[in-house]
Amino acid sequence: MSDVIEVLVIGAGPTGILMAAEAARHGLSCRIIDKGRSCADRSRAVGIQARTMEIFGHLKIAQDFLAQGIQIQAADPISHFRRLAQIPLSTLRSPYPFVLSLEQAKTEEILAKYAATLGVRIEKGIECVQLMQSAQEVEVVLQHREWGKEEKVKASWVIGCDGAHSQVRKQLGLIFEGKAFADIFSLADVHILWDYPHNELSIFLNAKGFLAVIPLPEPNRYRLVFQLLRCRDLLKDHKNLPYGQVNKELVKEPNLQEIENLLQEYAGQNIHLTNPIWMVNFHINSRMTNTYRKGRVFLAGDAAHIHSPIGAQGMNTGLQDVFNLAWKLALVHKNKASSELLQTYDLERHKVGKTILKTTEYASYMATMHNPIAIWLRNHIISFLNRFSFIRKSLAKRVSQTAIRYPRSVIVVDKGRFQGPKAGLRAPNAPILFKEKPSDLYTIWSGSTAFQMLLFNAPESLQRFGSECIRVISITPSMDPSGEAHQIYGAKNPCVYIIRPDGYIGYRSKRIDESEIETFFATIFKP
Repeated sequence: MSDVIEVLVIGAGPTGILMAAEAARHGLSCRIIDKGRSCADRSRAVGIQARTMEIFGHLKIAQDFLAQGIQIQAADPISHFRRLAQIPLSTLRSPYPFVLSLEQAKTEEILAKYAATLGVRIEKGIECVQLMQSAQEVEVVLQHREWGKEEKVKASWVIGCDGAHSQVRKQLGLIFEGKAFADIFSLADVHILWDYPHNELSIFLNAKGFLAVIPLPEPNRYRLVFQLLRCRDLLKDHKNLPYGQVNKELVKEPNLQEIENLLQEYAGQNIHLTNPIWMVNFHINSRMTNTYRKGRVFLAGDAAHIHSPIGAQGMNTGLQDVFNLAWKLALVHKNKASSELLQTYDLERHKVGKTILKTTEYASYMATMHNPIAIWLRNHIISFLNRFSFIRKSLAKRVSQTAIRYPRSVIVVDKGRFQGPKAGLRAPNAPILFKEKPSDLYTIWSGSTAFQMLLFNAPESLQRFGSECIRVISITPSMDPSGEAHQIYGAKNPCVYIIRPDGYIGYRSKRIDESEIETFFATIFKP
């Protein structure tokens, strides 16, 4: 029996690796295992949203992703050779106003290298086969698959990031509630010779099925997600199939000529496909657990929720799950916060997961409908709504996940109505002078594990709140000569914002009341 590990992460996909890295960054000892013996070289996840890029920017690894990925600037729904709309991402108020396209294997590679700098080593070929917990710790039986050896370990906390078929979830006895789509979908990585721009996502909507063409970093290379007519409604009588890749015995895989014919029908005859890297069929479910936590064990990513790949929400949601969890877990484990703080992980992230399940499910039905009247109505609605810039901006914010909010969380307090972002929203970036040099808020607090307390023309007496866990930043007019930061935060009068370690506004007030601030911190920290 080994010594007690503070955090055991099970599953080494992007979500698991980031969880392990975050645990280490917050000062916790961590072990991460994965039952696979090698890194995945095939995956559906290729889109990294703006909010996730902001997290990578905070961790100072965004440049590693930018160096290898390609920036998608817009999404274009197209039907019968007519562009129904264009959803530009340049309207996002983010340092990363785009979707970064990068294969999941590359994402895992970058995250693994980053985790290694924090002392985290991924152990492959080890599977969780049993899990038991008490009030003080979790005992886990691990099996080394290469030689069949079993190992018992004890951990203070276990995080299940082991995917849709999560063994951790099964050990907890949690039901994966939801439903399966009746259609089989297909994936392909191919080279396309055509006239469409390589920095835009093209979504072809047709009565025979939808086809999404996603640019990949290599010139002329794309990821295709599509439906074949022969694969529609095939799963009506096979609802108990394990979700994921479809067995070749049930339906044959797509071939290059079949895909080229489909693309020519949807996008034009002067199109040619070459160099297929892989082609496969898969089916999707829309499912989630009723809770992300049971005792000292937490679920994150696909272990807690799976849904349609439309909108590229899955991997991003998992990464943001653990970015929400890690700082809370560290404060509780170090006895700086009460255990009640951990309840907010499920409270906040379960609502986000439920919303994403509903929206991706609805989007999938909208994209795959084949009733001619419904298609006509859908196309006209899309074209009509595209006329309004506020709708385009709102849709871009939702897809980019910069619109995610926690308004009803017990650790979110909003005092008074005034212009500026409300408590529960992601804190926006703003340019300021720092040490008399041009900078911005995101750069100033990047890498920090503390709360950021922003004082706009507020009394210097509030500096007393500064500590190891709370950083106080006074934003004076001299630091904001253009007034842009004050404008973004609605600071016409003295006000206070408290930004949580995950970048969300936990508290704001235009009435400077030190007792109220003390009360807010008392909901998080122990005396």
